[in-house]
Amino acid sequence: MTAQIKTVVGEYALLGIGFLLFIGIGGLLQGDPTGIGGAIVAAAAGAGFVAVGLGFGPYLAIRNSRGISNALTVEDNVLYAATFIANAAGYLALGILVLIGGAIGVSGELVGQLLLPIVGGSLIIGAIGVLTIFYEQLF
Repeated sequence: MTAQIKTVVGEYALLGIGFLLFIGIGGLLQGDPTGIGGAIVAAAAGAGFVAVGLGFGPYLAIRNSRGISNALTVEDNVLYAATFIANAAGYLALGILVLIGGAIGVSGELVGQLLLPIVGGSLIIGAIGVLTIFYEQLF
């Protein structure tokens, strides 16, 4: 069971590292923050935050929950707990890495403003994972 949790958290973290590098290195290389480079990096950071929140989190939760469900043969409550923990911890890792990239590339103020929504989002992503398994068991 721990292998599946590590795999799920690792997938989220790898995606977060990609965003961190894209946003962070872009911010360091932009030069003048008021020029076109600053606008490009700010747009990339905004797109990264939107993609993490609206696209990748729920998709990975559904995909990874199916994988955990197929790999584990345990009682339902253990399966639900493992799925919730894996997806919530993974999304939290992804969100924190994106926030670090945003702090490097755009503004450190973003970290303080978006940390609590990332924590709340991780609980929602964990619930999406559990609901995915529950739905698959019903149908």
